[in-house]
Amino acid sequence: MVRWWSLGALVAAVAALAVACGGDGGGSDEEYVAGICAATKAFEQDFEALGLAEGVSPAESMHKLAPIMADYGKALDKLKAPSDLKDFQATYVREVKKAAGLMKDWKEGDGDVFLALENLEPPSAPAKRLDAVAAKDAVCQEIGFSFSEGTGQ
Repeated sequence: MVRWWSLGALVAAVAALAVACGGDGGGSDEEYVAGICAATKAFEQDFEALGLAEGVSPAESMHKLAPIMADYGKALDKLKAPSDLKDFQATYVREVKKAAGLMKDWKEGDGDVFLALENLEPPSAPAKRLDAVAAKDAVCQEIGFSFSEGTGQ
């Protein structure tokens, strides 16, 4: 199951989500969920298209993945989070963009650029509410998306 807050775990398995802009109100749950799932699906497809094979150095993998991570951050940045997720979304987008920047120049010994992402979890109440919306979204179902799996808040 893909966890939007655990993108770092997905990417770290290289052998294998917006700053809510504008207005004081939040975005709708349905539009936000659809946007998160579409962005995550695009990320997964772009990642698979890289075709990183065994024998590719970690540094080369990071460098190739950097623009895909940057695109993911841009897609998330366009979304208007529900009011109760604005702060989390802003933090998450910031960390995705930071990871993408670090990946461009990453070299052996630089450490885990995904650590901050792996440690982020959305608040459990909104995550559970959005899971109900995701259960009705075809793209979310296709990619096995969950907002709340693994949240302990």
